[in-house]
Amino acid sequence: MTNEYFGGWKFAASACNGYQNDGVMIAAASDAFWDGGSACGRNYKVESSGATNQGDPNPCRGQDYMVVKIVYYCPSGCQGTIDLSQEAFAAIANPDADKTEISLHQYVDHLLMLLSAVALVSNCML
Repeated sequence: MTNEYFGGWKFAASACNGYQNDGVMIAAASDAFWDGGSACGRNYKVESSGATNQGDPNPCRGQDYMVVKIVYYCPSGCQGTIDLSQEAFAAIANPDADKTEISLHQYVDHLLMLLSAVALVSNCML
């Protein structure tokens, strides 16, 4: 899968949350993930896995992976499967590379799910 980042999100309303501050580790989903808006709020673990262009044969750097939250829709002209904020892209790849091959998986915080399940069970016992 290819990825590219684009900037300016800090000052634009997101497709998912309007003007809510979603932080900087955010992304836009292409049609492959958007699913009519169901992608809003999903988290993805993203890892840089290699070059897509001649400019930088080794674009991967920084963190091994990072987690982004889908808050934007990337229209059909989107150049990648998922577009990362500049900050998210820079955490895993050289920003001068512009694009990088990535692997991504939907990320679920299992501890949070466990705590939610315990809270649900506790509420049922009352």
